[in-house]
Amino acid sequence: MQYFGECLYKNGKCEECIQICDEALQELTRTSKVENRAWIFLLRAKAREGSVKTEEQKRQCLKDYLTAYHILSFYEETEKSGALRAFIGENYGWEFLAE
Repeated sequence: MQYFGECLYKNGKCEECIQICDEALQELTRTSKVENRAWIFLLRAKAREGSVKTEEQKRQCLKDYLTAYHILSFYEETEKSGALRAFIGENYGWEFLAE
């Protein structure tokens, strides 16, 4: 499902990508592999960013980015979580309390 979502995103079909990500996240809640969810949250955030129209959609996008960041941080993906942290800070003005 993640591959299909990535293909949709790359072809500019953001709404369909969001739907696939929602379905994938529902399926992943049935497994213990939490770290796999980070990539789905990240993909959904990117897709939402491509179709942002309201402040609520922007908040949902930020929420997905933050969720992906926290999962990556928890699983000690320091390089990827650091890059995502910098991206969130630059694009959303989000300030993290601890370095």
